[in-house]
Amino acid sequence: MKNRERGVNFYDLSLKCSFRGLEATPIPLEVATALQMAKDFYSSSSAPGTRIFNAAGKQFTIEDWAQDTVRGEHHIVFSCADPNLSDVSFKDMASGASRMAGKAPNEAIDQSCHVLLKPAVGTAPALMLQTSGSGVSANRICTALNRLLRNAARLSTNKAHFRRSHPDGTVGKTLHLQAHFEIVGHQSNYLEAILRTGRLDGVELITEVNEDFDGEKGYMVTSRTIKLEVVDDSIAKSFSGLRKLFKQRKGDVPNKARVHYRESLTGSKKSHMFDANDLEKAFSKREIISFDTDIMGKYSSVSATVIDKMRELI
Repeated sequence: MKNRERGVNFYDLSLKCSFRGLEATPIPLEVATALQMAKDFYSSSSAPGTRIFNAAGKQFTIEDWAQDTVRGEHHIVFSCADPNLSDVSFKDMASGASRMAGKAPNEAIDQSCHVLLKPAVGTAPALMLQTSGSGVSANRICTALNRLLRNAARLSTNKAHFRRSHPDGTVGKTLHLQAHFEIVGHQSNYLEAILRTGRLDGVELITEVNEDFDGEKGYMVTSRTIKLEVVDDSIAKSFSGLRKLFKQRKGDVPNKARVHYRESLTGSKKSHMFDANDLEKAFSKREIISFDTDIMGKYSSVSATVIDKMRELI
């Protein structure tokens, strides 16, 4: 991370509502209401898993959650402690001497990001801005918010929000509303240019593996690649079509996806690699914000300096 600069990714946070085992369309829950319940549960609960959860060998923490009721915003700090990152080296620019930070075997490199959420009126998605470079993906944020919402839904004070009249019209008969957050990235300018002005040639789905090939470990299989040819250009070049391709792949889950395309002006062949584990970041619009003072790599509470800069992008 640069000490006076941060990338900011743009997302939509929506709420998907349904009835279990029933295809009827329910009266949805407002995103602002769901966020408020999740925030209130976070503030009131000290139960294990409310703030800290482990995934993929890393520890994710909701460090702080503040609310600006005047502006109608939620400000959250998420952190990621990754034990797989190497120790950090520092160098004296004058003398040229270097030293290691001294990361112990039981320690992890801990970095954080700020999230600004601005709910819309009614059931429309909330705008979500997230600073990048922390190792916290949009999917991890979504998982954390859904965990809080599920716990909040179990509280007696919130049950009425999840109770709906039965679609058959029987008086007094109700159903429980299933609700979960989903995060979708705003289309990036780079991807938009590929889809709008270029010609999509194909896509490769790459799955990283580590398998013995010849039975003697003389050769190891390190990846499997599935090559896809474009048949229907109207579907393949759509933003939703690409996202669906990457997210709904059955069988081996790809680690990476390489998109091949031709530029419209020169006709030259190019390709772009996406990280399939964090596709929303690859797809999302991104802006850079700059600061007049140094910004830390790890925050334990919401920084007004960071939030104020992020707000300028709204």
